[in-house]
Amino acid sequence: MKKIFIFLASALLIATSCKNPKESDEYKRLQAENDSLRQAGIKQSGEYSDMLNLINEVEDNLQAMKEKENYLTEQSRTNGELTPSTRERINSDMTLLSETLKKNKEQIAKLQNQLKSSNNKYSDLEKRLSRLSTEIDEKARAIEALQEELQQQKTVIVAQGQHIEEQSVAIERQHQTIAQQDQSLHTAYYVFGTKKELEQEKILVKGKVLQQGYNKDYFTRIDTRQMEQIPLYSKKARVLSTHPANSYTLEKNDNKELTFIILDKKEFWSIAKYLVIQVD
Repeated sequence: MKKIFIFLASALLIATSCKNPKESDEYKRLQAENDSLRQAGIKQSGEYSDMLNLINEVEDNLQAMKEKENYLTEQSRTNGELTPSTRERINSDMTLLSETLKKNKEQIAKLQNQLKSSNNKYSDLEKRLSRLSTEIDEKARAIEALQEELQQQKTVIVAQGQHIEEQSVAIERQHQTIAQQDQSLHTAYYVFGTKKELEQEKILVKGKVLQQGYNKDYFTRIDTRQMEQIPLYSKKARVLSTHPANSYTLEKNDNKELTFIILDKKEFWSIAKYLVIQVD
């Protein structure tokens, strides 16, 4: 290019030595060629600059991707379960990496097409594009491997979560069973009524409390740990079921009505879980 300019300049100098050089056909021809070459040089320079800027942009993107990739690799290999916020951030970063990679591949393809269609040869740009194309392919494989690793970790976490949930369900069932057993262990029933009422319900037959065949719905269900006394609303009463005599008592209020009081819950219910009281 420089040699051409020198040649044209020399030709112009020779032409100027002639009479009225600017009016000569040779001068005009050389001037037109000079302008044309100058415009081609400007165009070539601008084309080179544009492609160079685009290549630099791709290289910067790849460097940023490398840093993000290293961070994600470190996060994926962190011991213990990732927090929901960390998993969300990793998924967002993975999406960004994929989108950036796609954009870079499109830019590389665009540059390669520009170089093929250009009348000028830029060997240095071609070499850089070839290297970047190879690096992008490697990045694509690395990101794919990282996605697989994260997916495997997610699968493990889901399996662990299911196992923990199953254990929680089993523990809850055990708690319910224990609670039911505990409730059953401390469940008792009581009833009080006149002799006639107790006989009608087949609780009392011939002066004796039946052990079976009576109307269970007539009894009141209680928790032995909580019940301590029963107002009988009667001035006379006696306990018909079998309980330790020293574990309970009958006390009168101001109206001389009796109240049944348990003194020792554990002792009282140690023999029977059914309390039958006859009032008059």
